[in-house]
Amino acid sequence: MLGVNRGKAIDQYLIHVICKKQSALSVVYTYAGTLAQDIFNTGEQFFYTYLQFDKSGSQVTGIIGEWIISLSFKQQARQLMQINLRSFRRKAARNKSRFKRFLKKIHKKPPRGLDKLAVQTDQEVWKEVDCLSCANCCKTMSPTYTGADIKRISAHLGMKANEFRKKWLRKDRTGDWMNKTEPCQFLNKENNYCNIYEVRPRDCAGFPHHTKRHTSQYTHVFEQNIEYCPATYKMVEKMMESLGEK
Repeated sequence: MLGVNRGKAIDQYLIHVICKKQSALSVVYTYAGTLAQDIFNTGEQFFYTYLQFDKSGSQVTGIIGEWIISLSFKQQARQLMQINLRSFRRKAARNKSRFKRFLKKIHKKPPRGLDKLAVQTDQEVWKEVDCLSCANCCKTMSPTYTGADIKRISAHLGMKANEFRKKWLRKDRTGDWMNKTEPCQFLNKENNYCNIYEVRPRDCAGFPHHTKRHTSQYTHVFEQNIEYCPATYKMVEKMMESLGEK
């Protein structure tokens, strides 16, 4: 059973719920906070789809993703941590040295079962952290745009790739294409939605890359992201607790 996935605020999307066991599928549209009680009381598993709507709520503008949920999702939904960025930044500044020492330690001498612990901890984190109450990555960081990203996004926007690069991107000192400005030009500042979510850069889709590689080989990225991403901060904090670090 998968829990709440990253970047999906359960109180800001409509959910399309389909009961698995019925031969004639029943479809219900409702807000996540008031999901039909009779469906959840069955205790069965369901497929659900996050749908992104326009401001009027009448037109679907994109499908966010699909997972399987069960009765326990209802309890998990209440536990999502709303992010206060000012508080988070103070906490990250206070603890970053301690966290970085831990990350350097597991990089040099990875404990047994580290990758398994990382996967388990990542799943726990996304049951607690509400990315849409944060969007700090979109506000303070830039993804790296690949050639495929540029081609896909520019086509989606009805632009030529060269026009897209000229309008929105710059090359950094390593030659990678990055956003010219922060926050990201595609961030909707009213609700923290991504305006190009369906075609967003691969770097964004994978962020914060918690289980992208063997954990001990990716600690340098964690070191950077603990100051920007509350989910990464929470993951490192939980891993330290699991490994008996203070």
